Amino acid sequence: IDNLLRRFRPEHAVILMVDPQSNEIIAWGERRNDHVQEKPDYFIKNTFPAASLAKTVTISAAMESNRYSLTSQIPMIGSSIHLYKNQLRVKEGYKGPFIELQDAYARSANPPMGIVGMNVGAERLRSAAKKLGYNTNFPGALPPRSNYAPPDTGYGLAEVSSGFTEATTLTPLLAAAQVRSILMKKPLEIPWAANLDGYAPKSRIALDVGKFSDNTYYGLREAMIRTVTHGTARKNISTRHMARKNYEALNIGGKTGSLDGHDPYGRYEWFMGFAQSK
Repeated sequence: IDNLLRRFRPEHAVILMVDPQSNEIIAWGERRNDHVQEKPDYFIKNTFPAASLAKTVTISAAMESNRYSLTSQIPMIGSSIHLYKNQLRVKEGYKGPFIELQDAYARSANPPMGIVGMNVGAERLRSAAKKLGYNTNFPGALPPRSNYAPPDTGYGLAEVSSGFTEATTLTPLLAAAQVRSILMKKPLEIPWAANLDGYAPKSRIALDVGKFSDNTYYGLREAMIRTVTHGTARKNISTRHMARKNYEALNIGGKTGSLDGHDPYGRYEWFMGFAQSK
């Protein structure tokens, strides 16, 4: 990680790696102000827009509702990167293109995820968000609260469902916790480290946030793998950038997200994910 940060010089970059079995932080790195940092301040910074990582809440709520499966067909109206009101109006007898739920997530398509969020409703979205650690005051404020607040109806509900808003925020520490929870099919726990006082808990702490059904955890993992094999991470996580023997030995999954933000100002590019031996 240190080598990557020094070689490519990505400004405002943070990298965090966690052992899913123990939930212990095993490696990290951060670069800003033209230097690799000695303290992981960005771990717990809660001004970062979650962007399309918020789609994980939407697909979780959809599968928990028992109204959707990974292969459910969702209307795909217009461009996937935009979110206009007319893209959310599905006319009776609609005969246009459809996209499977897992592909809407993997390709980070905004309109279909907005439609799904409006169909499952704000209450189910809030419930799923809680299980993923949003709107939670963690012990010692590690990490600080990440915010997820969908309105009950209207275009704003679709915005939150697709991650097309700066108002939904996420700390890197919570993003890692979400991936670990999905991979292990366990209730959310914040990653810990014995030697990162003020930036992570010193030991494992059980949290009373509930858990998803095993079917939902399975669907989330499969949708994340599809993001790498058929979706937005396909070009970057491939044999172009890693040895074929390693690529073929691993199940790699995740979720990408990008959105402009203001603290710090600029374009945010997320990847949360996992690599698991086959």
